[in-house]
Amino acid sequence: MHVDIRQKFEGSAGAIAHLDALLASEAQVLKDRQTHRLTRQLDGGNVAALVFVAFVGG
Repeated sequence: MHVDIRQKFEGSAGAIAHLDALLASEAQVLKDRQTHRLTRQLDGGNVAALVFVAFVGG
């Protein structure tokens, strides 16, 4: 898709540069979001409460 849009701006180097910068920015946002998801830690208090409720209610 990026390649298709980029081809439409062949005559404008400035537009291509902005489009490439936008793609790089969006890729970085996605990378940061995925890294955050992979490095999240569980809250011990929430886990303890869940286990307690499971034993008491179940």
